[in-house]
Amino acid sequence: MTNSVGHGIIYDHGAFDWEGDDFHLAGHHELVIYELHIGSFYTRTDEVGTLELAMDKFDHLVRLGVNVVQVMPIAEFAGDYSWGYNPAHIFAVESAYGGPDAFKTFVKEAHRRGLAVVLDVVYNHFGPSDLDLWQFDGWSENDKGGIYFYNDARSVTPWGDTRPDYGREEVRRFIHDNAMMWLHDYHVDGLR
Repeated sequence: MTNSVGHGIIYDHGAFDWEGDDFHLAGHHELVIYELHIGSFYTRTDEVGTLELAMDKFDHLVRLGVNVVQVMPIAEFAGDYSWGYNPAHIFAVESAYGGPDAFKTFVKEAHRRGLAVVLDVVYNHFGPSDLDLWQFDGWSENDKGGIYFYNDARSVTPWGDTRPDYGREEVRRFIHDNAMMWLHDYHVDGLR
């Protein structure tokens, strides 16, 4: 996605050169985790932070003794400023942060410095805005989200009536495929 209400693009995951990235996560008893929000971690004036700017601080994190960077959600969300817990397009990296190549470079460079990357993902609700899945096929009940969402009281979350309908095989597959994408195509070392 070029942004949450922008154009969709076809992205070729095979075109990125991982340069032999073969990182191995340390044992759980050895992990020192630093939670990082890309948008606010390293900014100049009032700009939104980017993956590239965050990479500038990897050596500092290593000196602190950190060996895992837990990245708060980076799936494309509405606007440029957010904590990321309002995903609009879970298969796209937030364009304001730099997009898919920037995140792959972030992971590759983290691994070069001995830093694992764990990614926060949001599957308990989507949106609530800029959702291309909302009433995707034109159908809904109770003016709710349609085939990808619960259309009764189960849809309610503190963030809107946008809970995915986990009872549907296609919804479970959609979420599973997203988790596998982060692990396989982006080389993240874990999901939270």
